[in-house]
Amino acid sequence: MNKSATKKILHHAGIPVCKFREITRNEAVPSYQAISRELGAVVFVKPNCLGSSVGISKCRNEAEYLKGVEEAFLYDTKVLIEEDFSGREIEFAVMGNHTAAVSPPGEIVPDREFYSYDSKYDPASKTDLKVPTQLPPDLLKEMTVCAEKAYRETECQGLCRVDFLLKSDGRYVVNELNTLPGFTKISMFPALFKLTGRSYSEIIGRLIELAEERHRESAGLRRTQGTCAQQKLPAATSYRLPRETAPSRRTIAKNTARQTHRQRAEIQSQQYREPSLGTSESPTVYFPFLYYTYPSFSVIPNSINPSQIRIQTGRSEAVCCHRQYPSENQLYVGCLPAILLTAADINVHSKTA
Repeated sequence: MNKSATKKILHHAGIPVCKFREITRNEAVPSYQAISRELGAVVFVKPNCLGSSVGISKCRNEAEYLKGVEEAFLYDTKVLIEEDFSGREIEFAVMGNHTAAVSPPGEIVPDREFYSYDSKYDPASKTDLKVPTQLPPDLLKEMTVCAEKAYRETECQGLCRVDFLLKSDGRYVVNELNTLPGFTKISMFPALFKLTGRSYSEIIGRLIELAEERHRESAGLRRTQGTCAQQKLPAATSYRLPRETAPSRRTIAKNTARQTHRQRAEIQSQQYREPSLGTSESPTVYFPFLYYTYPSFSVIPNSINPSQIRIQTGRSEAVCCHRQYPSENQLYVGCLPAILLTAADINVHSKTA
């Protein structure tokens, strides 16, 4: 669900979308003043590729804007900033591959300022789903055609839910296309298609038919193989689950090695949690996973990130996270499998290294 790419495709096809701007982590975050001049004083900030309203914030001032951008970047490397196009939330369900069937519309009436994650999933939520909802006949016809066009322009197949925002003056935008909508018995998608006379099981059956149709078409295409020689693959006629086979000797050897490694790590972890004999100026460093011993090495403190040290040997170098036990003078390193150290072998330059 790439919101930015979807909006660009829809806008190019002449389908109305709200004004927006996208930013990535490798560029400077525009100021709230610049955004408010471009999109208005109230904006929505959201991750580009995420559903269920996770990470979405409604921002009315600079503090909320900066906090919203920071939160959205926790979930994605690209963030959308959209104008506030508040209105009724109208939804259409669409099914089909080459021909699309569009359901009657439904409406979301959230119990909060907007349809947030809590408004969707909080057990105490008072959000109301109107199935069906009432629209003027001309507007209903126009939005139905728009939903089908959005489905085709984005090359959707199988199923999709097209979400609109509708203002009181009749203006509307396509907010987004949900290509994997909720599908419980109380979700909007099956509820909308039940209005067409289909039962829940019939809706699922139709989606299976569409998936099989798409699979047959894909299986009948020519593929490049080896030196670009084309080979026509036979159409699939049946579906069989693979038979269970005994694990190979290589798999057994790998599993045995992993089990031995875990047992050894547990023993060494228990051993190294005992009180250390090091001094406060020179704490002892222990490594729980031991494979090889290098004859020479050096410990380099990481001044940028105090939670890391670098272990350097004649052959390689590794960055390790560690933690300092408060009750004992001991550094515990958990991610270097290649060096065996003892208290006499190492001198760490600082306690935070």
